[in-house]
Amino acid sequence: MSDNNICVQNTISVTVLSSHEGYIVVEQALECANCKSSCLLAQKKKSFTIKTNKIYEKGSQINIIVDEKYMLKLSLLLYGLPILIMIIAAFLADMIFQKEAVTAVFSLASLILSWGILKYVSKNLKKSPIHILD
Repeated sequence: MSDNNICVQNTISVTVLSSHEGYIVVEQALECANCKSSCLLAQKKKSFTIKTNKIYEKGSQINIIVDEKYMLKLSLLLYGLPILIMIIAAFLADMIFQKEAVTAVFSLASLILSWGILKYVSKNLKKSPIHILD
């Protein structure tokens, strides 16, 4: 069994599509696209950007590792925060105003607020869930 042809746990083989200063654009390698393991990216062939200080040649194969626990925390933040804020806003609006139209407006406004919070958090993330294996 060749180590570079299998997808082990959360290790993913990718092909460099382009390399720029500060980041690279990669696409899942074909052997990982057919992987049956529990990789987060094993379902479809995808391209995505990874921050890096190293320059890679176009077409080169590299391995990356996905921090699944960190991805789970980000997913919880991404989906859980808007729902939580919307439920709280709807509850408070209903308690105060007792009108469905006002409650609906507050619920929509809370989603806009959540989007702003998530935008701010995403710009200030210091840690990436994806790491390049050298």
